[in-house]
Amino acid sequence: MLSPKTLLIVSVLIAMTEAESSPPSLPVRVFGAFENVPERESPNFVTDFASKFPGPKGYSWPYPTYAARTWISQQKDEIMIVCFADPVVKATFKFRLNEQKNATQFGTAVEYNFKLLDGPDQESTTLLQEMKTPEGTFTILCVFEANGMKVTYKLGEKEASRYYRRILPFLFDGTYENVPEKSENWEEFISADKSLPRSHSDIKTIQFYRDRNTKYDVTSGLYSNASYYNRVIYASGYSVEFPFGITPDNRFANRTELALPDGSLLKYSYTFTGGAKNVLRTVTEVVGSGKKIEVEATLDFAGIYVVYRRDSMEAKRFYRRVIPASVLGVYESNPDNEQFIAFATAIRSPELLQKTTIEVAENPDHTYVQRFTTGSEPTVDFPFVLGQHSVRTMKGRTVEYTYRYLDEAKPILSTSYQEKDGGPLKFDVIGVYGTDGYTATYLFGDRLASRTYTRKSPKAEVQA
Repeated sequence: MLSPKTLLIVSVLIAMTEAESSPPSLPVRVFGAFENVPERESPNFVTDFASKFPGPKGYSWPYPTYAARTWISQQKDEIMIVCFADPVVKATFKFRLNEQKNATQFGTAVEYNFKLLDGPDQESTTLLQEMKTPEGTFTILCVFEANGMKVTYKLGEKEASRYYRRILPFLFDGTYENVPEKSENWEEFISADKSLPRSHSDIKTIQFYRDRNTKYDVTSGLYSNASYYNRVIYASGYSVEFPFGITPDNRFANRTELALPDGSLLKYSYTFTGGAKNVLRTVTEVVGSGKKIEVEATLDFAGIYVVYRRDSMEAKRFYRRVIPASVLGVYESNPDNEQFIAFATAIRSPELLQKTTIEVAENPDHTYVQRFTTGSEPTVDFPFVLGQHSVRTMKGRTVEYTYRYLDEAKPILSTSYQEKDGGPLKFDVIGVYGTDGYTATYLFGDRLASRTYTRKSPKAEVQA
């Protein structure tokens, strides 16, 4: 079975891409991604609150809880809050302020409403949720500030609290390669600055990553090394790395200076405010030259859409998200367990119970394909472009599917399947890759099953 943290990243980011652009009805500080700080969680949270929330039958809450996450965004004319108890169990709340809503969560009827209250000061925003379940009426008070949010839970006379730090969504992490045919005005833009050779101005690859070994300091209430990095690689192979932060308590949050090997000095800043879209804005200037470039990068599962501005000029580029060699290859299934057998039966695909060979490959045009060979059945191909919906018909069933890749502590390739034309089939497959193979977790309704696959092609290097 996958680790809770691994599956959580996938669930959060899939939920993030469901959000659509619309003018927010809440202050900007409310929107974005938040991660629970286990050291600041009340010891009675699981027993008095989490275990009483609606959930799958037989579900056991992890304790102590790890870094669960919450994503808040705008979806059309509604606000959407997705709360993750763990990577599998999540509660989604769609609402307009001050309106009563009814929903069913894991077969349980739930009534809820959200109200915007006056915050304790101008630097914070308070959102109150009332939720009625068979266990009683919960009141959940969220106080948002620049670095995160404090959440207080009440049920009858019992009370508990959690603190969530604000984070850059994990959607950003990964490697992105330029797609030249999707550039607009790029040649004119980089040619305007004659002081730089083309090899040091033509960007080929962009990378985002973060410190993964952060430690929480109970005394200061801050994380050590809670920073992010943006590496820009040019056509010549020359690269520049920009460390940055997105909250005021980060040492790289303010305008930062960076000395380059040629003696020039850059001053730069990164801004991520949250909202309906994942937009990171940067301003970079060469000290003493008067030269300044503004960049607006919008991310989704397909890649990064970038707008560059300098003086009166503007250029646009697209950088596709890359699946690394640590995922590409051929894999063979290992013997099945009872959970997987029940899953294959539930989705009416008994052929899955035979030994299965799976290949993930990149095509010459930089699209991808996943090939399935099961027993004596013909090989079935699922061609895909990351983040895009595709349709495949097999054995009379038309299925829409979407592949997503995440560059977390270990590579994660996930797929969502939905049977079209009113068919009941709808499930997710989440693969977490290691040196010797990968573990796939299958989610179908309230069912959860896993299966391991051993790498048959040459082993690849994987992040530790």
